Amino acid sequence: MGLQENAKMTVNNNKRNDDNTAEKNTVKKEQNLSEKRSIALQQWSLTGCWENSFKSIVKIESHDLTTGEFKGKYSSTTGSSGVYFVHGYTNSSYNGENFPVTMTISWRTIVKNPTLDNSQYWTSIMTGTYSSGNNSLKLMNVISSAIEFKEVAITESGNYPESLEFIKKDASDCAKIQPDSHYYNGGAANSTYEPLMHTLSDNNAIWKTSPSILPGAVVSLKFDPIPKQKALKEFAKITGKATLNGANGIEEYSFIGEASYFTPKGKATLSITFKGPNSTTIGLSGVLDKNNETLEIAEVHTQGIEKSEYMANRMRASMYKRTTSN
Repeated sequence: MGLQENAKMTVNNNKRNDDNTAEKNTVKKEQNLSEKRSIALQQWSLTGCWENSFKSIVKIESHDLTTGEFKGKYSSTTGSSGVYFVHGYTNSSYNGENFPVTMTISWRTIVKNPTLDNSQYWTSIMTGTYSSGNNSLKLMNVISSAIEFKEVAITESGNYPESLEFIKKDASDCAKIQPDSHYYNGGAANSTYEPLMHTLSDNNAIWKTSPSILPGAVVSLKFDPIPKQKALKEFAKITGKATLNGANGIEEYSFIGEASYFTPKGKATLSITFKGPNSTTIGLSGVLDKNNETLEIAEVHTQGIEKSEYMANRMRASMYKRTTSN
């Protein structure tokens, strides 16, 4: 073997070694990124106890950091007093410090033998951002009321926004929120929800609003048929599909949410949320009028923001009309 061939083999061996080293470095880099992402996601977990300035608390009992879905219970001390279900989403595809959060609440209390008032016909979305830097949730609470409640200055049905901030607290501060087994089983109220179930989804109903040129605007809602619900965790829960004006045409997203039942005048409220495009969460809350087959909706798109003083929420009002395929 000549010197020239030896030199060629040496070059080839060196190239293979370089390729192997580059491949190992790539794998190691990907592993490091995955580990950092995992650590970041853990820092973004909402699981735990949160309290606002009114001393109302929300206990997030589970938070799937992959899908962003979380669940828990809310305990209020003002306006409506009781314990309520919470369902929501985060969108952790946003890599900044203040990422979007939206949750829905049904204000029909689940405590046993409750003293009920007109807040039982409320639902709401709480939407805004979570700051991992100071462990706070800065949210806009849009309460949808199907009936007047003069004790808190609600004089007619509609959507009522307010600002709230929640601070992370010790688990002991949420001790009064008990496991599911402690609370009322919602199955007994199924017959009360049946008219709502039929109005939302019978005859393949689709709820449509006027087309919007706003990017990402919701243009229609289709609710899943709601079974007679026996499990506590399913009490008042609604699911379905929302269609949006996406960047490349119509896009479809699955939503979760809560509903009230009808007032004597045939009105109810509902609130839904889902992970939207471009690292957003989207929430809709509003009043359902059974007689006119309309939904008066406040729609809020929440984006992640670099600084907490930046604007996170974009809001619009829409009127939806029930249509059927039969």
